[in-house]
Order: sequence, then structure tokens, then C-alpha cells
Amino acid sequence: MRMFRKGNKMEPGSNPCSNISPFDKKNLPQIVDTVLPLWGAPERDEAFNRIDVEFIVRNNIFENGLSMQITNPAKPTELFAAVFAARKTDKNDASIWLSAHSKNVSEKEQFSLDLVKTYLQKMDEKTLSFMNDEDIKLSLFVSRKKGFGRPLLEEFTKTLRKKGFKTMYLWTDCTCSWKWYPEHGFELVAEDIYEPFKENEKDFITYIYKKQIS
Repeated sequence: MRMFRKGNKMEPGSNPCSNISPFDKKNLPQIVDTVLPLWGAPERDEAFNRIDVEFIVRNNIFENGLSMQITNPAKPTELFAAVFAARKTDKNDASIWLSAHSKNVSEKEQFSLDLVKTYLQKMDEKTLSFMNDEDIKLSLFVSRKKGFGRPLLEEFTKTLRKKGFKTMYLWTDCTCSWKWYPEHGFELVAEDIYEPFKENEKDFITYIYKKQIS
């Protein structure tokens, strides 16, 4: 799970919850555009960067009805924030999508994709190992405009609570806004160094958090 936050502050007098709805997959490109500068490598081919980053995004989106978005009331096609969750047994078709879109990548690029796939799989498996059937995994949380992410997550949490989920888990890493979670009531479950991504003696740190929601 990743989290990315950007954008300007909310306009005075605007209601952050005025245009909440289930996530529309037509808005997926806006999520990719938002996280691409953070997760893509500037030295890599632009088209490959987009495949890599879109796979990461799709790896965290499920056809399970557990998603929400806030869009601009004045311009409904503009996404402000989106949030996604997964049950312990939920699956998606991200790997199938990647196979179809990576047929022409180079050997070096394929190696990079395999590293990412392994990393996502290991972190997902580690997070799921803490969960039971009454828990839910916050799989992706992206805020494109400041002031809209938190109310969306709060509204989403209410919905999850009504569905009977007890504890929310998530994983993130040092490339994302990980400090946001302990500042908003999440408890650290595990912190580790992911050695394959260690670079120039700089540790690549991963985090797993949880929060009671009912």
C-alpha cells in the first residue's frame, strides 16, 4: 500500500465531502499521473516508467466494491482523492494486465519489473499475515488536493465499520507519506529494512500499521 499527497489547500468554504462516490476506473490515469513523479525513475524510459507505476497502482485496486473517491463538484472529471481496501482473500488482475503491457520491454526493464512484483508480493503477504477475516487492508490512499484526503478516509472508515470490519491494516515505505499514519491514530506493527532496495548505504524502510475501527 502506498500513500501520496500533493496539491494546494482546500478553498475556503468548500465542503470536502460534497462529492463522494464509489471510485470510477476512468479516473485511474489521474492517480498514475499523481504518483508517477514519486515512483518513477527519471533516468528510465517514460513509457516504461508509466507501465511500472500503473502496475503498482493496479496491484492495489480490487473489484470488490470497497473504494471511494472525491471529485471536484465544479468539475466532476477532476479527481481530488481516492481510497481503496481489500479483504484478506481478495484478488485482482494486475499481473495479467502487466503481462499484456510488458511484452516489448527490454531484459533490464523486465528485471526491474520482477523486483517490483516481488517487493509488492512480499509486503502484501507480510501484512495479510497479521490479519483475520474481520480485518481490512487499506491498499491505496491517494490525495491529489490538500484537505480532501482525511475526510475521504474518515467517511470510508465509517463505511468499513458498518460492514463489520474491526481493524484496518496497511503497509507503506519511506518513499511515501508514512509519518501521516502515526499522527492520525495508527499503531506501528512492524518496521523493517528491505535490503534489495537499499542504495548507497541508505536504508529502504518499510512500515506496517494498524488501527481499530470498531
